[in-house]
Order: sequence, then structure tokens, then C-alpha cells
Amino acid sequence: MVDIAVYCEGHTEWFVVYKLQKIGVLSSAYLLGSKEYEERKYIDKTWIKNSIKDLFKEPGILINPSYTNILLIYDQEKKPKANDIPQEITKKAQKKGLSLTFETDNFSNVFYAKVNGSNISLFVSDKPGPDGNRDFDGYIVELLECAGPEIIANLLSDKDIMTISSLRKKVQHLPAKEETVYLLGREDIPGLMSQRDWGVQRSKTLLYSIITAAQINKSHVLFSGDVVEKAPAEKLKQVFAPLIAAWDALVAMAAMDA
Repeated sequence: MVDIAVYCEGHTEWFVVYKLQKIGVLSSAYLLGSKEYEERKYIDKTWIKNSIKDLFKEPGILINPSYTNILLIYDQEKKPKANDIPQEITKKAQKKGLSLTFETDNFSNVFYAKVNGSNISLFVSDKPGPDGNRDFDGYIVELLECAGPEIIANLLSDKDIMTISSLRKKVQHLPAKEETVYLLGREDIPGLMSQRDWGVQRSKTLLYSIITAAQINKSHVLFSGDVVEKAPAEKLKQVFAPLIAAWDALVAMAAMDA
């Protein structure tokens, strides 16, 4: 099986990839670091490169440690085009003595390259939040918008996620509890903030609004993983189609190299 190293901007990205691979949406490859996570229950900072400049530590080396198959995940944020991210990486690489050229295919936010014997896929997170900032959290928000009540129902019924047993028993008897909790998080709390001239700006804020409505005692990182686990498979494949394409491209490039 192909090994893939995922270097990304934050913990959410790595954890969501881990969950997608664990449930089989990302297949035919193994996510490096999975075993260590399962043993320790925390994400090794080896895989977290918070800025693009963190990719380049030594002349002539893209990433240290480097691997044969690498998936990079970075936010577009306020940049006008997803293509601005591979251009930024290319410029940083040139300063470190690396010749790196990215190509694209079916998705405008997925790019491919080869350098020093490594296959590279770059997934640019381009989902806009309320203020237009484009980041990875936007994909979790979109997933909730696609199947929010169903996901919330699955979350509320899971005793390992809903740790407050008395609350879990209470909501089980509420009519339309899934819609109630989802709309509290997606509309009512943001609406109240807007009334106070303190409107929601970022996708992450929306995630915490829904976490608050559901009264789940978790960070947005762990919550995002739970949302992925509880979402319908067809919605995962729809929302994360570009990410799946980036993953599958590495599998295909590795097969060509074999």
C-alpha cells in the first residue's frame, strides 16, 4: 500500500484526513502518523506546518523529513485565486534552490508536482466563510449545511460524543431535536450576534456556535472529526471531492513510479 505524508496548516486538516482515511473515503493508501495518533491520542506536530515558509528549512530540500508521496494542505485565505498558493510555494522553493512547477487538472484548487523523487499534491482550501476568508473550516460548515440535522442526530445519539448523559436523555424525547439544535447553532446564535453588531466573521465561529448549541465538550478539531464520521458517505464525497482527487492522484503517481 502507498504511504502518504500529509503536511498541513493546522490540526483540523490532518485530523479530518485521518478520519476520511479511517472510514474509507480516502482509500488505497496509508496516512503516515495514523498509528502514532491512535497510540497517543494527539497529533504529532511533525505534520503541522503553520506557514508555507515552514516547508523549507534547508537548501535543496522541500520538507524535512521528506517522503515519496506528499499531500500539502493550505488555506487560500484572502488571496484572490487558489493558484496564488502554489505560486507562493514555487517562489519559496526557488529561493532554496529547488525547481518546482505545479500543474492542475480537473479542480482549480488541486495542483501536482514532482521534485527530488517525491510526488506532490497540493490541496488549497478555498471555501469562503461569512467574511469571504477561504479556509478548511469552510468545508466542515458546508458539510453541516448539506446534512446538518442528520449529522446532529447522529452526534446527539452517540454516548461517547454526548458525554452529558442527562442532556442526552432529555434531547432524545424532544420533537425535531436535530433541527432545533442545528438551527440554534446555524441561525439563532449567529442572529443574536448580528443584533449586537458583532456578526459572525469566520467559518470557525460557526463551528463553535453549533458546538455550543449541541453542548458538546470538544474543540473544533475533534468536533470536525466527529462531523466527518457522522456524515452520509455521499455528502462526504461531494464536499471533499477535490481533496479525494488530490489523494487519488498521489496513489496514481506512485503506481506509475512502481
